[in-house]
Amino acid sequence: TAAGPEQAVSHREHDHHHAHSNDLDHRQDGQTAPWTLAEYRAASPWARRAYRVLNEPRLLYSIIPPLYFFGFMRVTARWYENLAFAGFLAALIWADVWPFYLATFIPTAIFGFVVFHLQHTFDGVYKRRGEAWDFLDNGLRGSSYLQVPRRFGLGPVLRFFFNGVAYHHVHHLHPGIPGYRLRACHHEGEALFREVPRVTFAEALRTTAYALYDEDQDRLLRWRDVRSA
Repeated sequence: TAAGPEQAVSHREHDHHHAHSNDLDHRQDGQTAPWTLAEYRAASPWARRAYRVLNEPRLLYSIIPPLYFFGFMRVTARWYENLAFAGFLAALIWADVWPFYLATFIPTAIFGFVVFHLQHTFDGVYKRRGEAWDFLDNGLRGSSYLQVPRRFGLGPVLRFFFNGVAYHHVHHLHPGIPGYRLRACHHEGEALFREVPRVTFAEALRTTAYALYDEDQDRLLRWRDVRSA
């Protein structure tokens, strides 16, 4: 895969995400708009500047994803995982295929970040603290049902490449379901999923500017909203 030896670190991040996504008492690394407005205002000036840079949309959906995998995940990885990653890179350089690896890995990382954003950062997203957070509610209201475009015959093609990621609400309720079965599970449980937020790609473009969550008003904020919040 494009991720190579990153899989072990990715699995740990994935498990943490499923256990704590949208729970404001736990860190939301890798999730867009991870800070609350109160956390941002309480942070030091240096931390606020760093947060603004890291959550600038033009950076967040271009150079940040590769840096996340090559940088942040190196910090959270175990020493033997970093050793394996170093060996993996050395093998790519020795075989002179590293340009091909980067040409596939970087677009994959960016695409993954964009899709992950669409799945969890949208108007009306569910966010709670502590005992108020509920696994079922988070699966049904904290994950989107992404509406894959069907025009020009693109529906089957996009469904093939997305491999079920549009049905992220089903995945959050049962991570063990294979991607190719998520669509069937959604239709079989359609009555349960009637209230799951549906997000179109057109609506999703507007959400890329969201950077903070206002806990008092229960809404996501763009930077231009911060002064008036």
